Amino acid sequence: MKSHTKPNAATLPVVRVESLTKRYDDHVAVDSLSFEVPTGQVIGLLGPNGAGKTTAMKMIVGLVKPTSGRAELLGVSSDEPAFGHALRRVGSLIESPALYRNLSARQNLQLQAKALGVEATPSLVDELLELVDLADRADDRARSYSLGMKQRLGIAVAMVGKPELIILDEPANGLDPAGIVEIRRLLRRLPEMGTTVLVSSHQLNEVQKAADSLVVLDRGRLIACGTTDEIIGSQTSASFQIRLAPDALSSAIAALSAHGVAAT
Repeated sequence: MKSHTKPNAATLPVVRVESLTKRYDDHVAVDSLSFEVPTGQVIGLLGPNGAGKTTAMKMIVGLVKPTSGRAELLGVSSDEPAFGHALRRVGSLIESPALYRNLSARQNLQLQAKALGVEATPSLVDELLELVDLADRADDRARSYSLGMKQRLGIAVAMVGKPELIILDEPANGLDPAGIVEIRRLLRRLPEMGTTVLVSSHQLNEVQKAADSLVVLDRGRLIACGTTDEIIGSQTSASFQIRLAPDALSSAIAALSAHGVAAT
């Protein structure tokens, strides 16, 4: 007899992708992709540029219609009437932040709250500004911000509704080392606030320091999936050949050795 007991919502994956495929004419951007995002973790979607990460994320949030397969968000498929309601429990920052450049960080957050029907209390706005380390620039126009500050404000905007899930597309892309550290710190804090994180990156050394598990893509296909330790451990025997100018050889070997990488 089939049980009709509903599973505990806390045990359900916040994202479930099954055989998800997207074709553009003869180009297959995402090819039969399947994975799950468990509640309360930071999951890294890793792959080189053009691997299909952004397309996969757009299908998950309903911005792009799959050619075949399905994506579930908080237990609801994108082709179900209740999908819009599920989306209200999700924050996203895909490609670049949609900010009002001539408004301050505070005003951007207040407008997003109004759009979501959330009361923009001073405590909510201050909490989000503190979260992304912009409290001291709260009343400056967004156009005056550095790239890293704009990315952090974009994350704050995505967090206005206190979502159960946040989806971030390459949030550290183009940032300097200090900016990358800030994003990494922020990613680790979000699960403590009750928000699961799905974040894409093309840099393993960046995402491995923040993610609990990794989903690795190449040319639209899943090539590895597991905990970060499992994925890193499986790559320990990899070797690479790099061509360098003769005068850069000694400094390159020294830099690699300092990070525990054998080089000759």
